[in-house]
Amino acid sequence: MSLCGHIITTTISHKSHLFSPVTVSVLYAPASRKESQHLSSHHLRQAPKQWLQYIEDYFVDGVTPPDQAAQPTFCRGVQSSCIDFIFLSKDLPSVPRTANVTFIQPVWTDQFMVSIQLEYNPPPTDAMDHPSIGKGLWRANPLLASNKDFCAALKNALSNTVPSFIDGLSASYKWEALKATTKKKLDNLRKKKILFPEQVPELQPLVNVVERQLADIQQYHVEILALRSGIRWHELGELSAGYLKRTIATILCSSRADMLDAASTFYAALHSPDPVDHDAIESLLSDLPSSLRLSSIGQNPLSSPIDFDDILEGVSRCPSRSSPDTDGLPYELLCLIITHPECRDITLAVYNDALSHGIFPPSCARIISCVDDLTTLYQSGFLRDRFIADNAMLMKLVMDYAKFTNSKAFGLLLNQEKAYDQAHPDYLQKALTHFGFPPSFVQSVLGLFFGAQLRLNINGFLSNPVHQRWGLRQGDPLSLMFFNLAFEPLLRKILNEPLYNGFSTPRAPPSCISGDHLQPIKLLAYADDVLCLLKDPSDLTKLQTHLNTYSQASNAKFNFQNTEALSLSGSQITLLSIWHGPLLSNRISRWHDCHSANPVIYLGYLLYTSTAQLDSYLAGLLRKINTACVLHSHRSLSVRGRVTIVNSLILSKLWHALRVTSAPRASLEKASSVIGAFLTRGMLPLISMATLCLPRTLGGLGVLDPVIQQNAL
Repeated sequence: MSLCGHIITTTISHKSHLFSPVTVSVLYAPASRKESQHLSSHHLRQAPKQWLQYIEDYFVDGVTPPDQAAQPTFCRGVQSSCIDFIFLSKDLPSVPRTANVTFIQPVWTDQFMVSIQLEYNPPPTDAMDHPSIGKGLWRANPLLASNKDFCAALKNALSNTVPSFIDGLSASYKWEALKATTKKKLDNLRKKKILFPEQVPELQPLVNVVERQLADIQQYHVEILALRSGIRWHELGELSAGYLKRTIATILCSSRADMLDAASTFYAALHSPDPVDHDAIESLLSDLPSSLRLSSIGQNPLSSPIDFDDILEGVSRCPSRSSPDTDGLPYELLCLIITHPECRDITLAVYNDALSHGIFPPSCARIISCVDDLTTLYQSGFLRDRFIADNAMLMKLVMDYAKFTNSKAFGLLLNQEKAYDQAHPDYLQKALTHFGFPPSFVQSVLGLFFGAQLRLNINGFLSNPVHQRWGLRQGDPLSLMFFNLAFEPLLRKILNEPLYNGFSTPRAPPSCISGDHLQPIKLLAYADDVLCLLKDPSDLTKLQTHLNTYSQASNAKFNFQNTEALSLSGSQITLLSIWHGPLLSNRISRWHDCHSANPVIYLGYLLYTSTAQLDSYLAGLLRKINTACVLHSHRSLSVRGRVTIVNSLILSKLWHALRVTSAPRASLEKASSVIGAFLTRGMLPLISMATLCLPRTLGGLGVLDPVIQQNAL
């Protein structure tokens, strides 16, 4: 940028060097008389001759062809003129380009938008590899579902389509025909909506009407662009640079065919499972108690036909502005087909045929009621009436008792490699069958997760379908429940192992009716996060045996190099005396005791064995709160906006920690001081934190007080 701020220059290059770097300079010449006097003492009515000659010698007009008059780029009232230009150096005109001068509604600005698009296509490697950019994936506009005219037209089109079906057609064929009708209707609407800029001069007598129409169209397109930018962010904003780096081998693919083939080959290999040991599966499942099966009452709802209310409930929970298939129809438009009276029978047939042939319906409520009864109480991941903080609170009680009794017990925080991605279809099928799920239901699950096909979008070209033959998709509510069921045999194997001791709990007090010992605690699980409690090295040997059996049966992989060991009492002598050798022999080199600098973080909660570890954790938490306040202080937030940010975002980590950890009052007061400074930034006179924490009805802002929150949590 120039010192005067009127010239900005940048260089654009391609990361693969497909074209030479291009320099772009933006020059702003003040149009007002007062500003222009700072640049020149002469009051010229046109640009200096030297400047015009320089432009003529080295540049060409990139917007207006030589034989045409320049279009206005500025309009205020009845006055219009051309004051904005895009010039190209004379070595660029051979590059294909598209230039436009676009009307912008006067509510936004008095300037028109001048744009140019240069196409730098790499030379094709063969005659069949052109163009280099494909059409991509078309998506329909979900906002049309709320357009009354379109809904009426679609309803009429669907009503005409249904009677045209001949007898004997399958429900799936009819469903695809209904979607094709919807897509055709969308295409007809798109053609009617388009207004070309060339039509504007022909409508000059009605310029006011045309401008209003253009303004409406621009507002319409702005909403569409906002929607598309969100989709584009999801596609490009969540990529991992490290992952992309690992996908590149020794050959760089540049042609379309090579890129599509390389991507398809990679993902086909990625989603192809390794073989599993079927004897290990039988060994793992054979130890499950015979009572751990679904009853006939639990089986019936899973295989009973789907009714229309189930479908409507599932559709109501579908994500908005998302297209489930390559046809580009979003859920909002599919809902119009489903709720059409004449399409109801077809919809019911489609869903019930899908249930019988391996694609599970949207509603998952039928499974939730069954999973709770099949999982151990030590598994708290994503189950009803079980809370993540319960595991951390129980661990805190265990460690307090271990320290009180100077126990030699150890805890292991197991680390699994991509637990959900490693799920094997053969193992899952046998596990679900063993739990008593109906065969038709099991086939539905296998078809849903392992019968899916992916199509890769490479520069706008779609690859051949790639089969996803293993792995449960993370984020899918069904994946969470099926992973818990697949993981349950391992948990039961450990819990039912008589030679595995775990951590012995204290004897019940004499006042209790029974004086028996409570059951020892052997493990705590939250989905794939497992913490195993070991009394002595013999427990570690037994645990290793069961983990190996589970790995052979399910294709799971445990990474002992990232597994953390924790002395429950905090004693370092225990580690050096009996645990050091067995841990190292199992490649476990990360352990914690009272002399460790940092504490163990389990499910986001603090497990500490010394005051120094607690102080270190709280100091780090305070730094995170201070950093968040600094970042949000640069935003133009109102006071109420800052309060919302503080209560729900900045202090969220503190609220999470305070459910289990008791922080000293001094640490909480430091956090309150940082929050108070953030809330009162720029205020005079300053307001005390006590006043800020009062309810709004009493003159405060409703800020949550950390001291009071700790007592509440």
